[in-house]
Amino acid sequence: MKSTPICVLLSETGEIPLHFRAKLLGIKFILQLCSKNSSTYSDLYNLSIMNLTTSFWKNRKCFPLADYMLEIKDAWPSIITSNVHPNFSTNYWSLFPRFETNLDPPFNHYEEPEIEYQFNAFIHRNFENHRKIYTDGSVINGQAGCAIYDSKVSHEITYKLPDLFSTYTCEKIAVIEAIKYANRVQDQNFVIISDCRSVIQKISNFKFTSANSHILIEAMKQLSIAQELKKTLLYYGSDHTKELEATRSLTV
Repeated sequence: MKSTPICVLLSETGEIPLHFRAKLLGIKFILQLCSKNSSTYSDLYNLSIMNLTTSFWKNRKCFPLADYMLEIKDAWPSIITSNVHPNFSTNYWSLFPRFETNLDPPFNHYEEPEIEYQFNAFIHRNFENHRKIYTDGSVINGQAGCAIYDSKVSHEITYKLPDLFSTYTCEKIAVIEAIKYANRVQDQNFVIISDCRSVIQKISNFKFTSANSHILIEAMKQLSIAQELKKTLLYYGSDHTKELEATRSLTV
């Protein structure tokens, strides 16, 4: 059985890489120590300089706190003069505005081939002035990939992904690449259509207080850029439609 790399495990579970987590905790601890005893800053700073310049530390691993001290030395004067203990927090509401999504299209209760007719009629009626991009991601015979399809110019782009990726991860990356594509094109309005309901649902119900995967954060960041440049919508569409079926055939 293939071993799953740590980076993939961290990405899928929404965890911060261990070395970044250690650095964050180390910096927090330094600030806490220095708030109680200002001489701690000088001691750690001098130790970090010794680590870089003296022969004693040449073949020895640097004391972690001294190493982390260098990360905040440029900001230290502002920390001291403000006399305010820094507070580490992330306000996703200020970073990522709400986005328009649709999870319950009115045509899904139809049977084939009526569903394709209803889908096309709905898209034409509601998104006549939008450029339409279809996405799909899949794992077939152990090979992972995703694709996007621009129906306006019949342009398709395929992406080969690591074979350890799940279908869900491939679907998320397909949506990200579609948003990036929309950001590069001059048209003002886009609708990105995916047949993966769970991806659209995850983005529309983004929980700002819970751990999120790096891929999901990237999707939110790209959507934030898209909102500044143009109107971009995310839409869930049935996988029985011709365009989505064509996109699926490109994935691997």
